[in-house]
Amino acid sequence: MPDDSFRSLWRSYYGDCPPLGFLLQETFPERWFRIHSLPGSKRYAETAVELGTILSRHNAVATELLGTDAPCVLVTHPHVNPLASRRPRSGRQLDALGLEPLMIVVEESPRDPDEGWKIPLAAAQIRWHPDALDDVLADVAEDIIGPMLIVSMETGSVYAPYDGGADLFVGSSAERDELRSRYAEWLSPHPSGL
Repeated sequence: MPDDSFRSLWRSYYGDCPPLGFLLQETFPERWFRIHSLPGSKRYAETAVELGTILSRHNAVATELLGTDAPCVLVTHPHVNPLASRRPRSGRQLDALGLEPLMIVVEESPRDPDEGWKIPLAAAQIRWHPDALDDVLADVAEDIIGPMLIVSMETGSVYAPYDGGADLFVGSSAERDELRSRYAEWLSPHPSGL
């Protein structure tokens, strides 16, 4: 996907907020909620059954949010955790997507107004299908590869998996509340939703 096309799509839904989960959460708290990947807010899978639970939850929620065969853009930070205990399994899946460099330049840092910053990202147009990105989702869940977003080109909804769960960003607080009630058992018991 050409850089300008993504920027235009992104700005139509999120203005000048960079496509990073933590900044979206700070900028649009009324449109955000988080699910956890495992019962009891457990962060990492220790068994194949737990990894299956993680993938099942990711696929179920992402499919409901994005739709099956829906046009999306996958945005990722091309980062492999140097402290990871094993190599990523998702290399072939990511290579097959044809990720293109996407440099986001922020005039001022949200954390330090006196300092600008660049965010090296990569993006690819995809069609979301359940189970199609299981290796990628597993590597994100195990903190082997860096953060990512899957952005619906039709609704602007964002699915942002991380190691421990996923952040979801939708069009309104009413839509957020409806989805939160549907996935109440997967939410954090903490009052902040984290």
